[in-house]
Amino acid sequence: MLKQLQMATLMAARGWRYQLMGAYDDGLDDQWAYKSFVTSDPTAEYLLHTNWDQENWNVSGIYLYVGTDQLRFVRNSIPVRLETVPPRLLSETMRETDLFEGVASVGNDPAWVDQGPTPEARNYWQSYSFGKLNGFAKTRKQVLESLLP
Repeated sequence: MLKQLQMATLMAARGWRYQLMGAYDDGLDDQWAYKSFVTSDPTAEYLLHTNWDQENWNVSGIYLYVGTDQLRFVRNSIPVRLETVPPRLLSETMRETDLFEGVASVGNDPAWVDQGPTPEARNYWQSYSFGKLNGFAKTRKQVLESLLP
């Protein structure tokens, strides 16, 4: 679960196209954020959705949180196999989506537990903030331990 305004700011700074979702958009629950690339014709698409209580928006009617779903690449609106995506393009796109997740995640906010709109959201926050490290996180920890005194 991501803080929508923070995520949208990061996306805009990196050339992604995304329109804020809110209480004003007649129930729009899903949206594909996308990024086109100068050096390649596949477009990256990142599915974001809202599924929170109708009371979780700011004074402008913008939803405070969005959930993430799939990341895919398309050509002429048709999904392409990952094997056909240039490796550097795939790597950079994955790096950017990891940035969105890492920076805008509610898991980074120690006070957020009281703001969770649903039990599932509160459970996510608890697991993200205090759960056991997964394989990726363990590797990251080992690398950081070797780099930092």
